Amino acid sequence: MAVIAVVASIVVTFGIGAAAGHGTASPWATPAAAITAVRMVTAAPPTAGVGATQPTSTGGSQPPSGPSSGGPTNLSAIKPVQTAGSIGNFTTGSVQIGTTTYPNSVRFTCGYVVSGPGNVVYNVAGFTFLDAMIGVPNDATNGIGDTMAITFFKDGSTQLGSPLNIVLGQSQTVHLDLQGASQLELKCLPTDNVSHNEVQMDIALGDATISPA
Repeated sequence: MAVIAVVASIVVTFGIGAAAGHGTASPWATPAAAITAVRMVTAAPPTAGVGATQPTSTGGSQPPSGPSSGGPTNLSAIKPVQTAGSIGNFTTGSVQIGTTTYPNSVRFTCGYVVSGPGNVVYNVAGFTFLDAMIGVPNDATNGIGDTMAITFFKDGSTQLGSPLNIVLGQSQTVHLDLQGASQLELKCLPTDNVSHNEVQMDIALGDATISPA
């Protein structure tokens, strides 16, 4: 803070007056004594403007906005790390199974080749469950009169849960314990209901998610 010193000089002259009746001053007149008084005044702080320093925030940075970590991940938002057999027409988006539409779904065509059933593999390390409505899309013309057997495997070897059999227009609820799997493999085998021959058939995983708990 600026300090302004205001100095007031007061000069007081003391004299010895001439004696009554005398016309001259005393030769012993006392010289003037200078007395200095100092008053301290605090200056007001400067207002904002040129030369004024604005306050600076010292707080930490704010965390980024966005959904909280550790929640479910939609299967339609990630890509499979492997497809084998006769897997084709892989798409994501809205699918109708029966009377319900699932906006975030995975859909593909599955078939059988000499090497075995079609299969799709996802990385699921760190996740605990798969939840989905699985069925044949209503508009799948290759699903008429056919049935698809679906089996899940942990890391390509250990079977998870029981196999499913799906038909056109009917969905099945799946809540699958991944049992610490690093990779989840879905194997599909569609067959004709009359001849029992292997065929091509569409499958959809409606609003499928993998979650940590």
